[in-house]
Amino acid sequence: MVNKSYVDQYNDHRWQKKRLEIIERENYICQYCHSQGNELRVHHTYYDKNKKVWEYDNDTLLCLCQRCHSDLHEFLENINRLVSFCRPQNYEPVIFLINLYFTKPKLFSEILNVR
Repeated sequence: MVNKSYVDQYNDHRWQKKRLEIIERENYICQYCHSQGNELRVHHTYYDKNKKVWEYDNDTLLCLCQRCHSDLHEFLENINRLVSFCRPQNYEPVIFLINLYFTKPKLFSEILNVR
């Protein structure tokens, strides 16, 4: 079998089936903002270069609307930039922001004026 590129894997029927399982599991509702009727994405919470996109456990995949998915990627890029400037002893504020993002998204948005 030819080794598919990462992007090509998203067109594979195995990914399409997995994607639909996750979206149906969440009743077509964004797990973050709880919106309905928006275009939905399935987000991998981590990546493993030895796995195909459809080989992840379902509990590691999130159903997000397009806006929340984009916001999450932007947030993660910002965290990566922030971490690159931190020394290990200064990670506590970064960890605080990550926890805040996932536990109190409205407060996080107000503090950082993200939305």
